[in-house]
Amino acid sequence: MTPASFDLSRRQVLTAAAGLAAAASLPARAQTLEKLQFMTEFAPHGFHAPFYLAIQNGWFKEAGIDLDLKDGRGTAATINLVGAGQVEVGFVNLSGAVIARSKGVPVKAIASILHKGTNGLIMKPGTGIRTPQQMRGKTVLYGTTTIEAQLLDGYLATAGMTREDVKMLGVDSASKVAGVLGGKGDVAIGPVPYYLGLLEGKPEHVETVLFDDAGIHLLDFGLVAQDSTITARPKVLASFVKVVSRAYDYTRTGNNVDEAVKAMITLRPNANIDPVTAVNMFKSHALHIPSPATVGKPVGFLVPQEMRETVKTLKDIKVIEAGLNPEETYTISFNP
Repeated sequence: MTPASFDLSRRQVLTAAAGLAAAASLPARAQTLEKLQFMTEFAPHGFHAPFYLAIQNGWFKEAGIDLDLKDGRGTAATINLVGAGQVEVGFVNLSGAVIARSKGVPVKAIASILHKGTNGLIMKPGTGIRTPQQMRGKTVLYGTTTIEAQLLDGYLATAGMTREDVKMLGVDSASKVAGVLGGKGDVAIGPVPYYLGLLEGKPEHVETVLFDDAGIHLLDFGLVAQDSTITARPKVLASFVKVVSRAYDYTRTGNNVDEAVKAMITLRPNANIDPVTAVNMFKSHALHIPSPATVGKPVGFLVPQEMRETVKTLKDIKVIEAGLNPEETYTISFNP
């Protein structure tokens, strides 16, 4: 090889190296992201933390999703928005989705997160209410944009009672427990883990009764989508469920809940989230994640038999009509 040819080759190598260095310094070509509108059932609370962890860690973007997370105003309100096509995925009580389906709202469960129902009675200590019969004539506070009143119908029906046997008072969901503690009502209906987490470590205390303990076995939090979205965007929904499953499995192991709560507070600085309360709230809800049918399964795994049992229970307690086909209420296409 001549010196001249050597010099030319070296220049070529150096030029190529410089080009690679320049290319490395340029921003990588942006991945095309799919926009997805997602609504929770309420304002941010501890059990929402995994969603924010996944956003902060970039997990949704890694999966090709540009997530637009919105706050809901109750399970029923979120379900109706999903059914109307104004939101694509909702984080709601799956029993509420079944009730909505029975009324013609075109939504289906695509993932199940809490496999034991969280709703029940919340009351001041010493109230002594443990059975439906003991509620006769009592004032019951309930959220007007939730399915709480309908679930109470089922609870009362186990004792041959109806709403006519109690005094129903619709209130804003955020004021229910304060109303009970302040004497505005004798008992409130709501998600028991939410309020136990909210009040843990505080001077206020409540007593609770889960509807599940009265034999009303219903699936709780999960993800729902409209029929048309399930048909039109299966890959996006599958990716979304996979990320949500990853986020919840990660958050409930070790001390990762603290990390998830910090992410939520960072991304929602104006939501006035107390970190200790949020951690307590996640932990109280997480107790309702497992079921015998989901042992060894990731969070979000939807078991057909549990959906069928939920539909049957709602029929048995006369919350929905007998004609609803359980297979219309869910799909296992997106099981993680």
